[in-house]
Amino acid sequence: MAGVVQIRIHRFFHAGSLIGDFVAMPDSSGFTTEAGTPYSVSFESDVARNPKAVVIGTKEGVIVDAFNYTNGVFSPVESSVITKANSVGSAVRTVIEDLSEKSKKK
Repeated sequence: MAGVVQIRIHRFFHAGSLIGDFVAMPDSSGFTTEAGTPYSVSFESDVARNPKAVVIGTKEGVIVDAFNYTNGVFSPVESSVITKANSVGSAVRTVIEDLSEKSKKK
């Protein structure tokens, strides 16, 4: 309207399947996940509650896709960054599992 965006819809897909929709309007925004999706979606916001990033992962905590948000647009994160994040996450999960096993033995 008069050269101003009234609504912006971002649709997120992984492996050809719709994961969810992010809808932004001048006074609000929201995310709706697709029913039955096997993925989780995490958002990061700045102090003013504006989106900074979105991460799509498996229910087991493996990141499958990630996007940065700048000037109203989500842009894909490089696969090397996702690979690095998953390797760090895997190491953390291993430590947590080891600690869990040790506490069960006590």
